[in-house]
Amino acid sequence: MDSLVLALLLLLIIALYSVLLHLNRLRSDPREPPVVSSKIPFFGHIIGLLRHGSGYFDIISVDESLPICCLKLFTAKIYVVSSLPLISAVHRNSRTISFTPFVKLAAARLSGLGQETLKHFDKDEQRLGLSLDTVKATEHALHPDRDGASMNLSMLTHLKELLDEASMVKDEPQHLLAWVKHGITQASTRAMYGPLNPFLDKDLEDAFWTFELNAAPLLLNFAPSVIAKKAVDARNRIAEGFLRYYKNKGQDQGSALARARYSAPAKYGLSEKDIALLEVPFLLAVVANTVPTTFWALSHTYSRPDLLDELREELAGAVTRDVNDGKATYTVEITKLKQNCPLLLSVYHEILRTHSVLPSTREVLKDTLLNDQYLVKQGANIQMSTRLVHYDPETWGPDAHVMDLRRFLRKDQQKLNSLKFRTFGGAPHICPGRHFATTEIVCTIAFMVMRYELVPVTGSWNIPKQDQSVFAGVPPPVDDIAVFIKERPGWQGEWSFRMGDPNLRFALASG
Repeated sequence: MDSLVLALLLLLIIALYSVLLHLNRLRSDPREPPVVSSKIPFFGHIIGLLRHGSGYFDIISVDESLPICCLKLFTAKIYVVSSLPLISAVHRNSRTISFTPFVKLAAARLSGLGQETLKHFDKDEQRLGLSLDTVKATEHALHPDRDGASMNLSMLTHLKELLDEASMVKDEPQHLLAWVKHGITQASTRAMYGPLNPFLDKDLEDAFWTFELNAAPLLLNFAPSVIAKKAVDARNRIAEGFLRYYKNKGQDQGSALARARYSAPAKYGLSEKDIALLEVPFLLAVVANTVPTTFWALSHTYSRPDLLDELREELAGAVTRDVNDGKATYTVEITKLKQNCPLLLSVYHEILRTHSVLPSTREVLKDTLLNDQYLVKQGANIQMSTRLVHYDPETWGPDAHVMDLRRFLRKDQQKLNSLKFRTFGGAPHICPGRHFATTEIVCTIAFMVMRYELVPVTGSWNIPKQDQSVFAGVPPPVDDIAVFIKERPGWQGEWSFRMGDPNLRFALASG
């Protein structure tokens, strides 16, 4: 390359750097939260996010000891909130601070939809926009008093079949996370997509988990085919599977949720190829957090013999035993799990409290003053901490940093809400699938605890750390645990469940 061209290119880079530096230092409104600068201009915060995932926001909050602060990424602003009063203020201003725009952003970056398609996500004079329509359709289909009950029944039927298979592995060691991953993925997707479920193909199941592991860089929207090639390739393979599913009218034999998630975008004129791409990231919401939550619950329960015995004693009251011709049959009464098993629910809630890390996200639609003190500007992003709220001694007591699986048996911890227990988001945007996920996780724990022993191959439990680099609500472990799955002596036989009142819900701290 000519030396003159090199010199001009260098001058251009210096000029661009100077302009960006000037823009970054432009004075903010004095009412805005204080700006936290990075040691490396422009790229420092991006590097922090790539290294630490969403935990980077908590690191900033702790290091700066600020209830709210502002990070600048080039010309974009992110407000990081860790104070409960300010989180409450964000919730109260839901008309000007909304989660809905994030649906479009996630769709754009995780699904790879084109700009023409993304125009349908915005509200206009005639329609709510595909973002809100899809959210409402999903909420309606998953509501436990409506179609969600039949999907729960289907999921439990498939879950029971998969758990039956564990009695056949006997002396073959299983990797607990991988085993849970397969079982939950199959139970969830079979219940959702019906007999033509694309994920009956093991290659597509594996492709989804490749996508999940590598999808986070897609959110940066920078050269995705380069920095997230594995995710893009996996996404395309899964989308091809969904396209075959739609061509065969698989959604017509699937759940109300599968039909709703097809009909909502189809109403806006999206092609089946675009609908297939849009469905791929939705699966992250369906199973990506359910799997690690189940893993953590099982490993922490089985590694505590006293708690395991206590939990089995409680669960025995929810299991009916019958003997015919010398053969025992056991029926798990789901209604009794919901009404009479407080320790089971305490284990579940404490696992979520101590392992949930993903902050709640909002976009500022209009300049808003929080608590008459902090101004948040239109177009900015808000990240509300989950982990710092879940470890706040004022809410959880002096032992807030200790995992106590009996914690939610305490009367002072039983009446919480989505402000203080943030795993499922915060009002008015609470995860519509929380009851489906809870039923799946809690019933898996109950079935396993009553029916099987989990014995580490090494002879002792060594619980791994969470993989904080994974961009997930509940990150998975850095390592799997090899275990033997053995039927409990005296509890061998045929197992089933009885749903009871399908509209009865598990009592969740978030509502």
